[in-house]
Amino acid sequence: MAQYQPDFHSSDFDGRDFDTGSWGSSFKNWFFDLLPRYFKENDSYKNPQGHGLLERYLTIFGEDLDYNVIPKIELYLDIIDASICDEKYLIHLSDSLGNPPDVFKDTEIYRNLLQYIVTFYKIKGTIKSYKLFFAILGFDVEVEELPHQDDDVFYDSGAIYDTGQEWHTYDRNSCLICYNYNINIWPSNNRDLIISSDTLEKLREVIKFNEPLNARLGTFTSTITLNYSINVISPNTMENIKGSINTIRVKGNFTTFDAEVESRYDNEKETIYFTSILKDDDFSGTINILELRNPDIGYLLDSKSGLNILKDSESRVRINWAVKLNFN
Repeated sequence: MAQYQPDFHSSDFDGRDFDTGSWGSSFKNWFFDLLPRYFKENDSYKNPQGHGLLERYLTIFGEDLDYNVIPKIELYLDIIDASICDEKYLIHLSDSLGNPPDVFKDTEIYRNLLQYIVTFYKIKGTIKSYKLFFAILGFDVEVEELPHQDDDVFYDSGAIYDTGQEWHTYDRNSCLICYNYNINIWPSNNRDLIISSDTLEKLREVIKFNEPLNARLGTFTSTITLNYSINVISPNTMENIKGSINTIRVKGNFTTFDAEVESRYDNEKETIYFTSILKDDDFSGTINILELRNPDIGYLLDSKSGLNILKDSESRVRINWAVKLNFN
């Protein structure tokens, strides 16, 4: 029985012909060569090259493998390489790699994510993983782990089976108590904060993907820090300055509303801190104007990036104002 021998003079090691660039033949004669010599000697209707009817017929199947099947097999490694595969294969690669969220809506960035996702899984569920994903989206993040009182955990015991006690972890039909945490984000490099419904959905996908099994999100907020200088007609006492600002007016693409402002004064830093919590239901679209408001004086600020407040004509009081958008 004849066996196929690779011809290294006419084709390279990639299976292609050196001269034509087409795939070198591997299976053209393979099927017929499997038959005993009898079929070669007694094959009928031989052509000038000595190939009979049966040999030419079986060659059709071999050539189909050589030119239509083998090239696709050789390209298999390209198909499973996220950096070079056709875009139609990305969704299947994503399925095999745990379905990391496509929060970027950018094919090239998602290719890079799939390339390194196995390495990322080594830190998934840690604060470092949150910082990495949010940084890619252009945000800094602060993860606050809320205090949790650990319960005593006992192994299964026949004496207390199904007692229903919270601390009998292995004697009840439920999981361990989850730990709660809060997330606060703000734009990197002091950029303007732009929160649209699409951006908000991406951020939530990032949180869901990174969240450990035994953790539950508490509050999800974003902080805007304002640093502008304005004149305020107000008595010279800190308490009066604090009390003069009690609401914030938010103007978005589709909405305008007021929210309450809380304030406190730091004696050591000589800084007044204003904080306001804005709920997700309060706005839609992009928030583009924030105004501090006083019912007696009117609007004190028309800005989206900062605030300083003048105590009087000679001395200046530093104001650090943080607006938190609540996305829960």
